[in-house]
Amino acid sequence: MQRRVSVPGAVLLEHRFEVPLDHAQPDGERIEVFAREMRAPRAVDEERPYLLVLNGGPGSPNTRPTGADGWLGLALEEFHVMLLDQRGTGLSTPADARTIPRRGDARAQADYLAHFRADAIVHDAEALRVRLGVERWSALGQSYGGFVATTYLSQAPEGLREVFITGGLPPVGVAVDDLYRSLVERHEKRLELYFERYPEDRERWERVEQRWLRTVSREAGMSTGLERMHYVVEHGPGTFMFEEEARREASLATTPLYALLHEAIYAEGEATRWAAHRVVEERGGLAALLPGEMIFPWMFEDDPGLQPLAAAAELLAEKDDWPALYDPDRLRANEVPVFAAVYLEDPYVDAAFSQ
Repeated sequence: MQRRVSVPGAVLLEHRFEVPLDHAQPDGERIEVFAREMRAPRAVDEERPYLLVLNGGPGSPNTRPTGADGWLGLALEEFHVMLLDQRGTGLSTPADARTIPRRGDARAQADYLAHFRADAIVHDAEALRVRLGVERWSALGQSYGGFVATTYLSQAPEGLREVFITGGLPPVGVAVDDLYRSLVERHEKRLELYFERYPEDRERWERVEQRWLRTVSREAGMSTGLERMHYVVEHGPGTFMFEEEARREASLATTPLYALLHEAIYAEGEATRWAAHRVVEERGGLAALLPGEMIFPWMFEDDPGLQPLAAAAELLAEKDDWPALYDPDRLRANEVPVFAAVYLEDPYVDAAFSQ
């Protein structure tokens, strides 16, 4: 019997299903994928269209709903809402700092991790859609979820009724180095604003000896990110409060896919070769102090949660045969209605590339 749980304003149903690790080898190793479905209480037994929610990341679990709040409440007025835990995250078969090393040596780990990009996530979503007997469903992609939604439009548009993208219309056909030059420039403008607002923080961050603790600057691009960074470092480097809060914010032990695949989400037939690190080394500047959302090779040396994965990360950075994620011809011929919100000052996704 399918488990049902009631929360304020919604009923939650759980879906667990198996898919091939490599969809090109359907008879090979299989993994489990989890999805949590939300239904309005008055419509719990009704037939309704589905809205598939593709969350940001990569490597983060989907929303854990506590009720029909905000946009979820609005969505439940029309849809059954499907919150997919992208493979390797949440209650799907985990890919984390404990399970990945069990795959074997670095080559075995890298080969395994190559199956956790947007193309595989799309195949997983299609497997769930078919399992549910849904002819077409709507999709909402936030941030990285918008990248996945665009891959969906490239690979399986026949499963989509309409697509909504918020802050995640991906660059298509842009070289990875060009992407990171733009990202570094926009991140440094954000940091300039931060130090204008909190000038005393620059000296504080310069005194932080453990580089990986500075990766709390991943929050810099969020609407409240500058304040969050300030409140972490205002205690002062070396204090107990700073050490505890910074470690909690900086560690990627539970979400290593974010670090391992962060540059690979842009890779199509080319090696990224630590693009962010190379661009920052060439440029210098504030990003060398506070790296923001970018991933550098030294993070796999400094972050205890990433250290066991350093060799695999190096292999992924040198991988030059990544398959294409987007089909420009198919996208140009697309007939699925797509609605996209592009944030002009988005520090994570360049609006010019999106447009």
